[in-house]
Amino acid sequence: MSYRYKRNYWSRSKFADWFRGIAKPKAGTSDEDTLPEEEWNTWEKNAKTNHPIRFWISENLLNKVQNIISYPIDNLYEIKYYINNRWVTKTHCLMSHPRDIPRGKWADVTTRLLVCPFNELVNFVEIEVAAWHVAWADDADRKKYKMPFWAIDWFKWRVWRCPQAGIDNLTWQTTLTDSSPNQAEAAKEILALYHWWTVIYRNRPDPMYASGWSSFSARRRVNNNFSYNNLSDQEKEEFSKITNKCHEIEEQYLAEEQEMLIRLIKVKNYLWT
Repeated sequence: MSYRYKRNYWSRSKFADWFRGIAKPKAGTSDEDTLPEEEWNTWEKNAKTNHPIRFWISENLLNKVQNIISYPIDNLYEIKYYINNRWVTKTHCLMSHPRDIPRGKWADVTTRLLVCPFNELVNFVEIEVAAWHVAWADDADRKKYKMPFWAIDWFKWRVWRCPQAGIDNLTWQTTLTDSSPNQAEAAKEILALYHWWTVIYRNRPDPMYASGWSSFSARRRVNNNFSYNNLSDQEKEEFSKITNKCHEIEEQYLAEEQEMLIRLIKVKNYLWT
């Protein structure tokens, strides 16, 4: 998401249309990107031919004048977003949530390579996509998503989090199968990865408990110590089965994590707003 404030460019204003003598096509957020190239070129050619001087004034001079007048506020926004990016959201690095890697606790690269990308995916959905979803929110949406004052316009910082707004936006994107099939498919995958990390991964049983190892160890402890040598032959056989089961679950988890990381990398080109 671009952090520049929403600017209504003078070259796209009603005054510019009137002065130019021919209305500028309106489509999406970027005319050049959303209109067919042939249609855009036809409009530009007609506008230049009919009123070349007025076209230059409305398309070039108006924006130059606007840039001069807006220079102070532009710089205030640049300072604000530098502070935001540098010290608040720290977009120059991948971050982990304290829930996954507590501050001050050692975490090896293996752990960080899983945790940081998926923590950033959560931030993308719950902060960036959510902000995009309510970028032009009316009072009803602001109330629905409980937007605080510091999530709107000049006060906005990239810290407001709303999982539901992000999910609602991605769910809407999945319906764009006719107009933007790739976007729809990517949104479906992002939702699946988000669900895996926030729901499935979070609720996976610990292999030690799932295999029965913790229960077995607790039953066979003497003076808080577990000794393999004190086990009977039958218990050793049970111990072997439980240990193998524990390793099997751990391998399944590792394979699942690797698969999800690969899927996340494959969809990375769609992680922007």
